[in-house]
Amino acid sequence: MTIAERAVGGVTVLDIDGQLSFGDAAECLREYLDSLLARDQTRIILNLGRLTIVDSSGLGEILRGQRLFQQQGGDLRLLGVAANVRRTLAMTRVDARLRTFDLEEVAVESFDRSTDGQ
Repeated sequence: MTIAERAVGGVTVLDIDGQLSFGDAAECLREYLDSLLARDQTRIILNLGRLTIVDSSGLGEILRGQRLFQQQGGDLRLLGVAANVRRTLAMTRVDARLRTFDLEEVAVESFDRSTDGQ
């Protein structure tokens, strides 16, 4: 799994490529999200368009990150979720807890329209 970071309109977008599963990949995401918190970056979009697999460990790290960012007044949202990953989110009902978007512009603008105060 690889993570590329970029800033778009005051939001941090992480482009994730590969597999987000138990072991090194889930730990890598955990550490990356923790580093964003340490830099006071709390408005996060995970671009999952190139993510091929996500398992329970990966989902757990995404939800953990969302909780931490929300505690700091921000949020974590998903972008471009591939069909197979979308099915996993639906089967585990994680999709009900995470805001997902198909267009990056809409995802970024959603932070300005939200009530998170940022």
